[in-house]
Amino acid sequence: MTEARRIRTLSLLLLFACTGEAIGPPPPPAVLTLAVSPLGRRASVPSGSIAIAPDSAQVTLQGTGASAATWSVTHSGQATWVTLTSASGTGSGKLRWTRDPAGLSDGSYIDTLTVTAPGAAGSPATLFDTLEVTAQPLALAVVPASRSTSVSAGGTVPIADSAAVTLTGAGSTSTTWAAAHSAQAGWLSITTVAGTGSGMLRWSRDPTGLSAGTYVDTLTVTAGGAAGSPARVIDTLTITQAPPPAPSLALVASGLSTPLFLTAPPGDAARLFIVEKTGRIRIVKNGGLLSTPFLDLSSRVSNGSEQGLLGLAFHPLYAQNGTFVVNYTNPSGDTRVSRFTVSANPDLANGGSEQVILAVAQPFTNHNGGMVDFGPDGYLYIALGDGGSGGDPLGNGQDRTTLLGSILRLDIDGAAPYVIPPTNPFASSPTFKREIWAYGVRNPWRFSFDRTTGDLYIGEVGQGAREEIDFQPASSTGGENYGWNIMEGTICFSPSSGCNQTGLTLPVLDYDHSQGCSVTGGYVYRGTAVPALQGRYLYADWCQGWVRSFRMQGGQAVERMDWPTLAPGGSITSFGQDAQGEVYVLVGQGSVYRIVP
Repeated sequence: MTEARRIRTLSLLLLFACTGEAIGPPPPPAVLTLAVSPLGRRASVPSGSIAIAPDSAQVTLQGTGASAATWSVTHSGQATWVTLTSASGTGSGKLRWTRDPAGLSDGSYIDTLTVTAPGAAGSPATLFDTLEVTAQPLALAVVPASRSTSVSAGGTVPIADSAAVTLTGAGSTSTTWAAAHSAQAGWLSITTVAGTGSGMLRWSRDPTGLSAGTYVDTLTVTAGGAAGSPARVIDTLTITQAPPPAPSLALVASGLSTPLFLTAPPGDAARLFIVEKTGRIRIVKNGGLLSTPFLDLSSRVSNGSEQGLLGLAFHPLYAQNGTFVVNYTNPSGDTRVSRFTVSANPDLANGGSEQVILAVAQPFTNHNGGMVDFGPDGYLYIALGDGGSGGDPLGNGQDRTTLLGSILRLDIDGAAPYVIPPTNPFASSPTFKREIWAYGVRNPWRFSFDRTTGDLYIGEVGQGAREEIDFQPASSTGGENYGWNIMEGTICFSPSSGCNQTGLTLPVLDYDHSQGCSVTGGYVYRGTAVPALQGRYLYADWCQGWVRSFRMQGGQAVERMDWPTLAPGGSITSFGQDAQGEVYVLVGQGSVYRIVP
């Protein structure tokens, strides 16, 4: 090596040592590559499943231009059970898809997902997705496995009940089941004796002629070849002691214009206040009907078939502040909830003192609700129907962004016109109406609070099949969904079968239209004149004119009784309660009766 060449080589080595840079030509640019990982995915679901199964794979682009390179995905068109939910992207990302096993028979299903990235090595990349639909054995289950109720001896009202029959596994939707029971149990009759696929087993108990004691029957459900068949429900009927002597009715007032409600201010034992549908509030004082109305709103109310002056409630501190609240429909048919005050004459309200608390537009003329009452907590509760027509065409019953189809709860002692109680279930909601206390009602015609327990009872008028009584314990924090228009009573309404009952609060009692057509909610009797009724909730049917009762025990309506001696012989529009807790029956034909021993 010449001296000059040696010096040049040493110089280059010294330069490399100082800079760390390789000597020679630069490396070729990195090639754009595509990779998908993993290359195979698999899922397994039981036969008959409808659950959507999501999945994903990693799409990786590397090399020159990787962050700006685009990729897209396709799959076999015939694999309708696969849906691409993330089918393209730029740069590395996630390929996502779902599998829908609905309608697939047992077997293995394979689809090819192809990822392409123009110009990228490794493109197209292929991923194989496999769905295994495995046969599940046919199985039968009936829930609950036992049911029970009790009635007083002498009762004649049939008591309906039901249990869910569930078939799962291969062939479950086409498998038939049948029910039978002990032939000697003449008090029990099965009303739904067979079905195909999952459904409801229904039966009825007839206590007529049974003496006090406990009666047990076994209902057996069979489904050929199904595991768990036969399944059994043990039904127990307890007949308690003979009913107490029957109470009766005493006429209080007559000649009224469609009386719809009766109440009294707290502590006022001398007067009864009767609401007339046509707009007047009348007073019965010391047993006599006063000729001058306490308040006359005739010119301010509409008077369609379900319109008018509908409700009245006296403030808990009425003796101090003279405030009372009314609920009526105005000449346009819209709901008005207003507060008034009494004048210097205790038998005459100040008609010019009206302050509107709540104004609600009504899309139709019916289903206005109308009940107002102060709860044990001092708040004002208001019943609003679903807006009317039939079947809830606007979907208000399940819509918490409207006040319709709900029980509301307001504080009217704060800033005018009202304040939202902070303990309302939707008080902090940015979406739902914060006034709502409970919802899912069609036309709540009279609700009441038990004076002793604080429990809330709601008479809920049905559509064309069932009438119901809803219940809310005093311990509730609100927010109950009573089911309309998903359900009517204990049966599906929309859809007519297979409705989703998750999250619904079902009635404690309902009855079909062979027994009546329009329930009238009443009161738990807490007076002293009729011990036979103590603690019993009284309710009626407007069409049939009967009065019945039950007692709540362990969350169930027990001791169901019919009271023929309390049937007034007309259309029962409402019950009423005076300051002592005595209960009254109002008849649309113009009369008011007190329940007496």
